[in-house]
Amino acid sequence: MQLFVYPVVGALWTASTRTPLIIPFMRRMGVHDGPRNQELRAYGDLLTRQDGGAAFRKIMRGFERTPEFEGRIIAALRGRTFPAQVIWGAQDPALDMARFAPELCDALGLEAWHQVRGKHFLQDDAPAEIAQLIARYRDDASP
Repeated sequence: MQLFVYPVVGALWTASTRTPLIIPFMRRMGVHDGPRNQELRAYGDLLTRQDGGAAFRKIMRGFERTPEFEGRIIAALRGRTFPAQVIWGAQDPALDMARFAPELCDALGLEAWHQVRGKHFLQDDAPAEIAQLIARYRDDASP
């Protein structure tokens, strides 16, 4: 995602999402074999919309990676007043489960996370499994 941050390269990279190049990219990074090519092309359309992707690139430039920012996020997660669960795509090449899931569970005060077959857009790879986990979580949390 770092490529989207740079002014010229980011604009070109974003523009490429409106071409057939998004299909192999999404297959490698985003999803397994679930969505059809036409559905994968929709991701590029959604990223660029009417502004050519300017809003998306602004979001990418806004990510903070400082210890201070991380500390504020962790404090907010630990101080939440609502229940939480973690569902992770086991094959996510962008957010390595073995590295990040334990850190997130620690911040949330959870002992474990749920793992589903999926890459970065796991909702496209495992919608039924995610729905079951959410329903079970909802039922367990009901008074």
